[in-house]
Amino acid sequence: NTVFSFNPLNIPILENYGAKNIIRILFGFNKNIHFPPVLNKNEEKSLESDVLFIGQWSKDRENLVKRLIKDGINIQVYGHEWNKSNLPFRNEIKPLYGEDYTKKVACAKICLGLLYKANKDVTTTRICEIPAIGSFLLAERTEENLRLYKDGLEAEFFSNFKELEDKIKYYLKNDDERKNIALAGKKRCMEYDYSFQARIKEMLQTIMNSFNE
Repeated sequence: NTVFSFNPLNIPILENYGAKNIIRILFGFNKNIHFPPVLNKNEEKSLESDVLFIGQWSKDRENLVKRLIKDGINIQVYGHEWNKSNLPFRNEIKPLYGEDYTKKVACAKICLGLLYKANKDVTTTRICEIPAIGSFLLAERTEENLRLYKDGLEAEFFSNFKELEDKIKYYLKNDDERKNIALAGKKRCMEYDYSFQARIKEMLQTIMNSFNE
C-alpha cells in the first residue's frame, strides 16, 4: 500500500506502524479559492492591515504576537482557539474561511507564515496560499520553505525574533520592494503549480503507476 505524508518528520512514525511505500507530498493552495480577489475601494480600506497572521492559537504563537504588539507592530490575528490566550482582544479573534480569508490576506501588507509546533511542521498550507493570493509572505526559515521560494526574492524568511521584527519594519517602509517580492512569489506558485489540484494529480498518477508495476 502507498501512504502519502505532508510532513517528512512523520515518515519514521509511519514506518514504525508498518508502512512500506511512503511518499512525501507537498502542501499547496486551492486554485478555486486562493487567487487575487477583485476588491472595491471600501473593501480595501476596511480589510487592510500592516501585519496579518491567520492560524490556530498556540502558546508560542501568542508569545510572538505579544512581543510584536509590545514593540509597536500593528498586527491583526485570526484563527481558532485564541480565546485561550491572554491577549486583550482574544474574544474578538475569529477564524476566516473561503472568500473572507482570501480578501483579508489580499489586503495585508505582510502575511506571517508561522509553523504549528505541536504538529512538528516544517511548512504549512499558508506558505503556498499567501503568495498565490498575491500577498507578501514572511515565514519561518526551514529547508522546506526555502525549496519553495528564493529567500529575499520571492518571499522573506526569519530564523529568530529580531530578524522577524527587523524585516517587518523594513518592508512596511519599502512598498515597491515588498510588492515586487509578492509578485515574484505569485509567479513562482503559478509556474511550478503549487496547487492542491496538481498535488492530487501527482498522487493519482503514483497510485496508477503502482498498479502497472
